[in-house]
Amino acid sequence: MKNIHTSTPITVTFQPIKTFKFLLYFIVGLTLANVLVRVIDGLFEDIPEIFIRLFNTDKEQNIPTLFSGFLLLFCSIMLYNIYKFNKNTRYSKHWKGLSIIFLLMSIDETLSFHETLQYFIKNILNINTSGFLYFAWVIPGAAFVLVFIVCYLGFIKNLPPRFKRLFLIAGSLYVTMSRVLYF
Repeated sequence: MKNIHTSTPITVTFQPIKTFKFLLYFIVGLTLANVLVRVIDGLFEDIPEIFIRLFNTDKEQNIPTLFSGFLLLFCSIMLYNIYKFNKNTRYSKHWKGLSIIFLLMSIDETLSFHETLQYFIKNILNINTSGFLYFAWVIPGAAFVLVFIVCYLGFIKNLPPRFKRLFLIAGSLYVTMSRVLYF
């Protein structure tokens, strides 16, 4: 009997401009849907809550949240591929670590674990948070970001200048926007 199993690698090619346009259109569509459901919610009282929850970006576990989770998962997969391609280099473990971090962020975004962490901090540990720290998950989140910066400083320094700049801009935007959007 002939063995028909082969391990031919799958090649996937992304065109940055087309990928960017697709994601931009999707984001604009989700933004318009969010605005629409909020306007409808303000104008009409008899709209089923499910329609509002599906696209309201101020809520969790809905279509915008799934989209964010998918993007983070996609980043995790891409980072894992970078790790595999650079397996025997000085910073290969950093790429793998980034892949794991993005996978965990994807899971958290989709399943809202940080809300459970917030409940634990506020109620179990009896810590009262307010102002900038109103969302209690920001406390361990900020600690994680500081540890991340310390662990990844050498990695970031050794990136090519263009990628270093883009890496720092993307990371700063993500951390800043994820915090700013909650105010």
